[in-house]
Amino acid sequence: MSRRWLVSKSYTIPTIRPDFKTNKFITNDIVSNIKKNDQFYKNATIVVDLKSAKASEHLNMSKDFITELKQSNVNPIAVANAPVSWKDKQTNTVFGLPILANRSGSISDDENEENDSSTIPSPLIVQQSVRAGQRIYADNNRDLIVVGNVKSGAEVCADGHIHIHGTLQGRAFAGYSAAKASAESARIFASRVMAPELLIISGVAIDGENMPPSVVRSQQPVMVSLMEKQIHFYQGI
Repeated sequence: MSRRWLVSKSYTIPTIRPDFKTNKFITNDIVSNIKKNDQFYKNATIVVDLKSAKASEHLNMSKDFITELKQSNVNPIAVANAPVSWKDKQTNTVFGLPILANRSGSISDDENEENDSSTIPSPLIVQQSVRAGQRIYADNNRDLIVVGNVKSGAEVCADGHIHIHGTLQGRAFAGYSAAKASAESARIFASRVMAPELLIISGVAIDGENMPPSVVRSQQPVMVSLMEKQIHFYQGI
């Protein structure tokens, strides 16, 4: 079987690391600078590094900061070094964003944070739209992040979750070949339009013609999950 569709590449992604410890107003300063330089930052793809955030003090501040970035037309695609207790264990995300693991496999470098013995594989990041005829697969229990659109006739697959920062018009398979328990908890996210040809989560499928019209027409972010062998849609997450 040909594997020409599977390409290994590395990408450099700008990272913003607010310093919560020394300046509680630093997030406002960062957002103000972004707004002043709108043409430079517009639609920029970034990772938010929360290394200085403390679980007990900076949860709301961090969440508001990421919301402000999105409202300023910046595109956060993942978080790094977030406190372990902030992780949503069902979706393996922090504030709805995938987690980039550090070298030790944990999501926080802070030695004072609670230990998490499970390792989190870093997601496969695709920094462009996936076009008709292309197939992308994030194997080894990884999530897939697409910074762009998934065009009609394209296919994206992941053992974990699929995050599409754009429009989904092709086919998306989450929980592709992971263990049954983790496969059934897989999610598919689309930030703009969810109008796929086919969705499959852990072997349960729904085609575009049978999707709720309100979801297909929605301009809001949509999350797709599997519960009791039924596919469910959540809008405006």
